[in-house]
Amino acid sequence: LNRVGYDFLFRNQLKSAVDVFKLAISTDPENANLYDSLGEAYYKLKEYEKSKANYEKSLKLNPNNSNAKNYIKEINQILSNNK
Repeated sequence: LNRVGYDFLFRNQLKSAVDVFKLAISTDPENANLYDSLGEAYYKLKEYEKSKANYEKSLKLNPNNSNAKNYIKEINQILSNNK
């Protein structure tokens, strides 16, 4: 399912990607990579709060996820600039 979600993501069908990633998470809720993927889809949709929440969940499940750490920093910067 993660690959299917990325297929939608790469075709810029972001809402479909979100739906697929959510479905994937419902089948494997302890998979850090799936939350990372959903975070990326929300990031591309500019839904930064949702993106950050999913990256944080990914990081909680996998504290070594440097991608999540980097995106959280970037999102915090975006959110602080939008205040």
